[in-house]
Amino acid sequence: MQRIPIYILLFLMLVGCKQRNQGIMEVSQSEYERAFDQYVRFNYQEDSNLVASNVKHLLDSLVRVDFYHNDSSDFRSYIEVFSMGKIPETNEFIVGVVGITGELFIRMFDKDLNPLLTGEEGNRLPYEYHAYSPKGIWAGEDWCEDLGEPPLNIQIRQRTSEGWTTIREFKDSTLCLVHAWEAESLNDLNSFLFFGDDDCLYMKCHRTKDKSGKTIFCRLCLVD
Repeated sequence: MQRIPIYILLFLMLVGCKQRNQGIMEVSQSEYERAFDQYVRFNYQEDSNLVASNVKHLLDSLVRVDFYHNDSSDFRSYIEVFSMGKIPETNEFIVGVVGITGELFIRMFDKDLNPLLTGEEGNRLPYEYHAYSPKGIWAGEDWCEDLGEPPLNIQIRQRTSEGWTTIREFKDSTLCLVHAWEAESLNDLNSFLFFGDDDCLYMKCHRTKDKSGKTIFCRLCLVD
């Protein structure tokens, strides 16, 4: 039997690896930066200038509804709506909120101002770490300052007619996302977690047991 040349075997192995979900992989900083240069192509962005003043008032009221149960349990004044934007491609609204204990979260509404359901209490989505793909995929990790350095736990959600359905979860106990307070701007915060080409998610991370705090750049392929 004739042997297959070694370079052909290596080629077949490489192709096979590319076809499988490679999980979370470390990539070079240059590859990461090239991916972020295409942010607007693979990630939805909301525009605050597209939200009319009357819609802002309605959205503010809709967000506060969840914090009112009765006259003795009225916490509507304890929260703060700090941002509102509209995604022009989908006509969805994104509202940034400071909760009762100072936590940040997002509420989303469709073009008719119906809340997008998440299947969780309050229909909240994470604010600090999130990305929204034009393919209707949302990626995010719940985090607050009190958590410190929690192990990586990325929730992947699919847009449905009523809201969001969690379809996958990725965990890695050896990694954690860089602290949100390290961001110097909103654009910088966007670079911590975002979608790139080929349904890949890019993340800036630390190794949980690395005291140096060195930043590593990671890629997570969502397609098997």
